[in-house]
Amino acid sequence: MLNQKQIDDFFSSGLSIAEDLLPPAIIDAALAEMDTLYDNDEKPTGIIGYPTGPGFEDVFQHPNLEAAACDVLHANAVELVSGATLHTLPNAEEWSYNESALHVDIQYNRDQLDARPIQMLVTFMIMLDDIPADRAPTVISPGSHQLIADHLGSEPAYQEHPTNIKDLPDLDYAEYISVGGKKGDVAISTTGLIHGGSANASDRARKLLFAAYAPKGLDLRFNANRTDLRIDWLEKLTDVFDDDRKHIASTTLADLKK
Repeated sequence: MLNQKQIDDFFSSGLSIAEDLLPPAIIDAALAEMDTLYDNDEKPTGIIGYPTGPGFEDVFQHPNLEAAACDVLHANAVELVSGATLHTLPNAEEWSYNESALHVDIQYNRDQLDARPIQMLVTFMIMLDDIPADRAPTVISPGSHQLIADHLGSEPAYQEHPTNIKDLPDLDYAEYISVGGKKGDVAISTTGLIHGGSANASDRARKLLFAAYAPKGLDLRFNANRTDLRIDWLEKLTDVFDDDRKHIASTTLADLKK
């Protein structure tokens, strides 16, 4: 599904961009679903976790995401772990980002990154519309997940809650870059990177859909306060996924209920 450079970029820098990973009709349906969600929701901007609806469900169950996740994690099988939408309205005259708000969602140690399959999540950031440089692109420090893993060695990695940059080890992190692209591009990344949001100085909303997968068998008991929400979401997806796609949600459910 992915070429070797994309696989290598994911491991080393924590970011790879894939064009045409999902068909345009799937992207268009997800965009329409997102527009409906934010039109009807009381929250016109920001993140909504564990969304449902046919437009999103067809993305979450798409075999190309499963195949790409297997590629970058060097896994024979993966599980769907979470999903979210991110809608950022124009909110600034000039583009900027707040470095003090950057963070790592889930840390990984050296043993986890060097294992095969790699013992971490892969997150697909699916651009449902163009994200130029001024439209609130995500900001990352490439390779920061590797530096943190080296620092930890075999010590247990903190995974219960996100860690703000001020509480991370003071390492020689790479210069921050922004992750933009065109409609339909998919940024294949890991929330083990230092990352954060930025201002939207454009004239349109930023529209992103997230889908996260894990290698089968990974301990999924991170962010434990969200476990019940994830179980409810995965049960809904299992009910509506195609019969030959139910496995990517049903195996996660079984692991979470152990």
